[in-house]
Amino acid sequence: MFEPHTFDDFGEMVASLRFGRAFVVKAPADRALRRRLVDFLSGAAAASDAEFERVSTDVYALTWGNDPTALREIVDGITRASGDNSSRLSSRSMFSRPVVAK
Repeated sequence: MFEPHTFDDFGEMVASLRFGRAFVVKAPADRALRRRLVDFLSGAAAASDAEFERVSTDVYALTWGNDPTALREIVDGITRASGDNSSRLSSRSMFSRPVVAK
């Protein structure tokens, strides 16, 4: 899970993109930086043929391939590890695409 605090921190995500690794990002509180993050990840996903989804109000995920459960598995693993139940996925993503439950 990435937690960028400045635009320079986005470089860590670039390495994951290059290697095709799925990841989750906790968005920064700063609105301007959050907007840059969403723009950056949206563009990176489009250029890399990946899926970019809003998981909760401050968590986003970038996943690869045709596995519809990849996003749920990533987020559930993180929330189990942290004990946080506040960022569970809804039945639809912010783009109104269904999220498949296990």
